[in-house]
Amino acid sequence: MKTGRKIPGVASVVQLVEKLQGAVQQSPGRVKVKMGQLISILWPAVSAGDGVSIGCTHREAIYSKYHEIRVSGEIYRGMVGLCSEFGINVMKRDSAVITNVMFETLVVYREKYEVNREAKNGSTPVLDEVAENILRYACGYIPMALARRMSRYGSSFLPLVECLNAMKNSTGVEASSFLSYTTEWIQKENRGGLYTVRDKVYLFFRRVEMLFRQEFSVSFNNIRERVLDAVLADRVGLCHWGDIASGLSEEQSVVLLTMCVKLWVNIRGHSSAKTIIQHHKLKAGKGSSKSLRKDLKSKTSY
Repeated sequence: MKTGRKIPGVASVVQLVEKLQGAVQQSPGRVKVKMGQLISILWPAVSAGDGVSIGCTHREAIYSKYHEIRVSGEIYRGMVGLCSEFGINVMKRDSAVITNVMFETLVVYREKYEVNREAKNGSTPVLDEVAENILRYACGYIPMALARRMSRYGSSFLPLVECLNAMKNSTGVEASSFLSYTTEWIQKENRGGLYTVRDKVYLFFRRVEMLFRQEFSVSFNNIRERVLDAVLADRVGLCHWGDIASGLSEEQSVVLLTMCVKLWVNIRGHSSAKTIIQHHKLKAGKGSSKSLRKDLKSKTSY
């Protein structure tokens, strides 16, 4: 008795992948040249969102360009050129599956490259594993608090509330997540009451935290506005936000992003200011803490 059924198309894709792997082993240099040609075809789509300041528009620019390339048939012709080099036949359906994977991999790779390059150059702070666990533990407060607040404002805020509610990870730990190390604290502490967020939401707030630390290390004057400006100019952060707010209009997306960023900066700013005061007390004694508190208050915009 058969207990399963074959999925149409999967077998042919697997066979094509195996043949291409054989081609790599047979002649890696020739495959590299052809793969470079495929990447050059896909790259205008990967980079189509550069310079676009709004997350949803950024994402739309990338995938609109990718759709344009697919419809033109250029990427299929490139895949045929690669396969014919080694006597491999390829159907359009199988080519589409493989090129989709290639495209998504390029988008993710470029994002990781940008983050790693910034970390190497020291332009953005690097978070250690403990900091990432604390961040994951804390950032669930933002969508929870904003959703509760806006649910009282009426039906015009319903799309924003729905987007905030969708940030919650209701299924527990996401399957095969490369961010599983960031959930260790939550798994130990959660008794069912914590508001845990999905991976793409965490990635956005991790980026906001990096930009906050970068700006705070320079000055805490007008910190909210400066961090918000940094987020709106940050390609990686906007890419994450585009995934989160894909169902919103551009105006709604900007409004919600602004609220999320400013609330996070408020929380982090007060926490950082409190830490500075505590350090000042330890160094200078309680007698001078009042003047420092006044100085902080005069220089912040909370």
